[in-house]
Amino acid sequence: MKSVGAVSIVGLAGCSSNGGGDDGGDSGGDSGGDSGGDSGNGETTGSTGDEDAVIIGNAAPTSGAFSPWGRTHRRGLEFALREINNDGGVLGGRELSVVTQDTEANPQTASTVFERLVTNEDAVAVTGPVSSDVGITCRDVAEDLEVPHLPNQASSTALLTRDTRFTFRVGGTASPTFVQATRNTILDRDYDVYDAIYADYAYGQSHYAGIQRYIEGMEGVSVNVQAAPPQVDDVQTYLRQVQDGVDLLDLGGHPIELFTFIQQASDLGIEPDLISGPNIPTSVMVGALGDLAFNNVGLFASVDPASDEYQEVASRFAEEEESVFEQYHAFGYTTGRLIAAAIEEAGSDDPVAIRDALSDIEFDSILAYPTLSYTEWGEIEQAKLFGLEFSSDAPPYYADGEYSVQSFFESEVYDPIDPDEW
Repeated sequence: MKSVGAVSIVGLAGCSSNGGGDDGGDSGGDSGGDSGGDSGNGETTGSTGDEDAVIIGNAAPTSGAFSPWGRTHRRGLEFALREINNDGGVLGGRELSVVTQDTEANPQTASTVFERLVTNEDAVAVTGPVSSDVGITCRDVAEDLEVPHLPNQASSTALLTRDTRFTFRVGGTASPTFVQATRNTILDRDYDVYDAIYADYAYGQSHYAGIQRYIEGMEGVSVNVQAAPPQVDDVQTYLRQVQDGVDLLDLGGHPIELFTFIQQASDLGIEPDLISGPNIPTSVMVGALGDLAFNNVGLFASVDPASDEYQEVASRFAEEEESVFEQYHAFGYTTGRLIAAAIEEAGSDDPVAIRDALSDIEFDSILAYPTLSYTEWGEIEQAKLFGLEFSSDAPPYYADGEYSVQSFFESEVYDPIDPDEW
């Protein structure tokens, strides 16, 4: 596999199109992931057409720059529901179905889609948002309609407030946890030279806020942080200011030019022990970077790909889907299983009863968390991340895979993020 050269990410989740309310945590892309599409017309998927089915709404970006996130998450969600239905469904034999509609990653469109999924399709819970501005918009609709909302990502600290009651994170931990994981990696690997380049807009600024809190001032670590425009005419201007002997080059705050920075860092002979980027679908990373993906490039995500639980699901998924099981497949899969567990616990398809069950749940998932449980405002109580690097070897569960991911770091369990502190 060869490098495809410098590539910019022209769309990014976490970029607030309306200029407000988003302090980041997500990232977007323009290629890779799964094949297939969605017309955005509300087609029902993962169902046999049972009129008594319990509907899960999927307000997702299935077209445009964010579609790899939407498609990958959707495949994992639908796979989970097929397994559940094959095992007898929920509530004494009722099937679960997904109705997917395209938000185009637009907050206004997402608001309409969310409401339509609830009022027209009778969705008892809604998932799907990737970008934080869309997630925040859907949070407000969920509160108004009193329907559970479990976004795909939307990692902004602004997603939740102390008064939020109907929005619950799943795979997308709050953005400060990623910088905490970066700090822990610096300590674990005894790094003493750290550089970061972040985009000077809401998402990048939130990443920098985490750097200020968790990394600047670390004893014995030389820290150099640069702000760059979201779209950079000449990335080498910034790369030439990277410190000699840099151990960790943190590009997690600059998703738009991530691939361009990595490509040109290689061209300039900058060879950190680790280049860390945002939590982008792994197939997008490999598709955009080619061989460079296997050269000390990593990301942080809430999955442990080596765990027995993850491997078991990945094996079943690969057999049916003929695909590597990515982290966003795992997020979608967990979302489906979690909603089903809440429905069973509630003993009802009433959205408020499902919300109450989610609020009290202690769920064993394939994600990295010891247990998936929530604060009263919907924050993950025991967030945990793994650092993932790429290998050109096929994963053990899928011999035809073109790549695999392996962990280089395991975080501690992080306390829930208090939105009043950010």
